[in-house]
Amino acid sequence: MLRLVIARDLAEYAGLIKPLTKTITQTVTQTESETQTVTERITETVTKSVKELFNIQLAEIRKFYPELSEELQKLPDFNVVNEKNLEVLIKISDLATDPKNRPALKNILNEGIKEKRKYCSPLEALLWILYDKKPDDPTLKRIISEPIKLTEYSWKNSSESNNYKSDRWKNFDEVVYRLNSPDLVSIYMKDNIRWEPEKTNEYLPAKMIFERKYDDCDGHAILQSYLLKTNGYDAWVVGLSIESELGHNVCGYYINKLIYILDNEGLQRGPFNSWYEVGDFYSNIGWAEPHCSIRLLNPFVIKKPITDYTTPNVMDLPWIKVR
Repeated sequence: MLRLVIARDLAEYAGLIKPLTKTITQTVTQTESETQTVTERITETVTKSVKELFNIQLAEIRKFYPELSEELQKLPDFNVVNEKNLEVLIKISDLATDPKNRPALKNILNEGIKEKRKYCSPLEALLWILYDKKPDDPTLKRIISEPIKLTEYSWKNSSESNNYKSDRWKNFDEVVYRLNSPDLVSIYMKDNIRWEPEKTNEYLPAKMIFERKYDDCDGHAILQSYLLKTNGYDAWVVGLSIESELGHNVCGYYINKLIYILDNEGLQRGPFNSWYEVGDFYSNIGWAEPHCSIRLLNPFVIKKPITDYTTPNVMDLPWIKVR
């Protein structure tokens, strides 16, 4: 039934184009301004037809998978409706109509906090893959059931991402909304933000760390906690014995009342039952003082560079003392 709907509308679309093509031929001998007017009318008609077909396809998806249709409309790519996006929407529909793909699509839609995220990033990643590949591509079939593996593959291999080199990765706010779960933040940090020691103790705003693509432990903790907090997680910069020479910063966040950690370059640790457990873990591996102090900081408060010598300085920040 779905294919019949698409075929019928494509036929109507072709019916519109044929007489318009004849009109183009008839205008060859007309003035340039007249020809331009006809061309503009054709472009307007074609664009309108593509939008109509796009909406018809979305409506068909809504009939058998309402949540998928809703999430597709949130994707930034679909802010523009063109032939490319109509084609990829049909590909997604092909996947969704196959019952074998339903569990995979459910996993994709469940990544992140649904009511807090701006859109579903693994769904965007699937879209990017389908710009390049067919729904029955062997690689896609192998990874579609694992949203994180699917997303990592898309970010590194799709032409839309080009291994993080495309314009899709240049705007800070756009990237922040894309990195909307701990696993996605971890992938991005591992591939893009290197750990590098600094001569001075300096806390930078998340955007500055994103732009320069390196920092020491405090920068990694700030950027990661900023990304998660923006996307609805209860996330913090965790300072461990930072008043001493042997100090460390990590990103800590809650899931189901348990604490998880993102360390340098997205290294994932946990779960822990308490912040005390986190502190003792880092004391035991030698990255913090024995029975270390523990402080929590909201990453949003860091709006300019802060050092040990600025006013306020690092220790003047509104830390929440846990131990």
